[in-house]
Amino acid sequence: GAILIVVFLLWFLTHKTRMGKWAFESLIAIMPVFGRISHEKNIMLFASNIGMLLDSGVLISNAFEITEKTLDNLHYKVALANIRHGSIMGKNVSEMMGLKDIKTQTFEEHPLFPLQVAQMIHIGEVTGSLAKMLMKIRENYHKSVDYSLKNLSTMVEPLMIFFVALLVGSILLAVMLPFFYIGS
Repeated sequence: GAILIVVFLLWFLTHKTRMGKWAFESLIAIMPVFGRISHEKNIMLFASNIGMLLDSGVLISNAFEITEKTLDNLHYKVALANIRHGSIMGKNVSEMMGLKDIKTQTFEEHPLFPLQVAQMIHIGEVTGSLAKMLMKIRENYHKSVDYSLKNLSTMVEPLMIFFVALLVGSILLAVMLPFFYIGS
């Protein structure tokens, strides 16, 4: 009973409270495989949502506001809110993502948006095809997430086989051990 209570409290703290969710997402972000998958998934969702909204004729500030509400990750919600406020103030989205000058490749490292994303968004802003560029970003990250998940499942298969063999071996040992003691 106590284990169930502890598990429920941990789940409640990490999923229902803002501070717990922030801490849980920070923990996931620093994990080697899961952090990269989470990061790429959030960029894919961001690019997909904003790309579709812009393609439908929604204003960029409204597109960011709507996308903020659709993402689960609090880190990305805060970043999108900052980008939305910057775009309302007249700054470029790519500039808010850390790209200062594309010619000199001046880039201020953004913890959530890599240089490639900022560059592609800048090209979309300059050419007037931001929605198309966001959809290309979505496609790239969708392929990357699929590839990572397939690799993850390939890495987990031997571990699953090992644990199933361990379980079968322990059951076999539990059944056969009394027979050995009967003979002695």
